[in-house]
Amino acid sequence: SVMSAHPQLSSSDAKEIVTYIFSMPQEKTAHPVALAQTGSLKLSSIKEEPEGGYLFQVSYTDGGRKPIGPLSSTEEFFLRSPVIQPALADAHVGFERFRNSLSEGDNKGYILLKQTDLNGIKKFTFNYASTLDGEIEVRRDSRAGPLIAKIRYHSTGSFDKYADIESQINSTVTGRHDLYFIIRRKQSPYKGIIKLGTITFGR
Repeated sequence: SVMSAHPQLSSSDAKEIVTYIFSMPQEKTAHPVALAQTGSLKLSSIKEEPEGGYLFQVSYTDGGRKPIGPLSSTEEFFLRSPVIQPALADAHVGFERFRNSLSEGDNKGYILLKQTDLNGIKKFTFNYASTLDGEIEVRRDSRAGPLIAKIRYHSTGSFDKYADIESQINSTVTGRHDLYFIIRRKQSPYKGIIKLGTITFGR
């Protein structure tokens, strides 16, 4: 679309805006790579986005037989870093976002990670800060879905003082699932009760 005119902008301000736009990283076009049915693919990381992920689109075409001919199938999946910044999650309800961090979350607030691969995952580590006690629940597929992990956290004394707690997954869960990390507190206050630094997936 065409940007509307801004006659109130000075020539120097307009030049700064244009320079900023052209300095932004350009989106790179993905190139298909042919692979055998089994094997490995070497991936390169982007230093500016150390906690990003990879989006794969995989297609397979068989040899075909008469009279149908070859059949094709395509699937997309996303690989995340095992260390998640909650601000970069698919949703963060009950948490206000400020750039790449979240404010203190409320009771019943949650972090959502969609279609997360849980194969081989046995535990979660939460880096958090709080002045109150509470609980973190992890449920799959919906906010009322099966409970796969639960841990009680305690006050760290300040929102500037972070600590780590570890919660084991209570059953064998495989495949891809939507994960809900839900904050719980049974008594008031219910507002601004926890800050989450990172969520780490462990084997």
